[in-house]
Amino acid sequence: MTMLRERNERSETAKIRVCVSNPSSKIDSMIGALRCLKGMNVGARTVRARFDGAELAATIDIQTKIATSEVEKAVASALMEVERKFGFSFHERSGASLEDTWLTQAGSL
Repeated sequence: MTMLRERNERSETAKIRVCVSNPSSKIDSMIGALRCLKGMNVGARTVRARFDGAELAATIDIQTKIATSEVEKAVASALMEVERKFGFSFHERSGASLEDTWLTQAGSL
């Protein structure tokens, strides 16, 4: 029990925002983001997703020992990989820069 408390004390709780314009598959994009988090041993505590029109927007509360910026970069790469699997370029479809489109810390919104 003591080890668990020590590990939780070193974990950081943060919010990341996922926003993808015109994804080829909104569900596959969300699954790709969640698989990425799982692969990094990042706990997704709460997921609020909106699949609206031509956009996937989600806020994910995470618990991690990894810097939030590193988690954001990894999830962005995972989202681009999902788009590559469907044969589309993430940058061409969104019409925006990667920083404008993918992930932003909730605190900087």
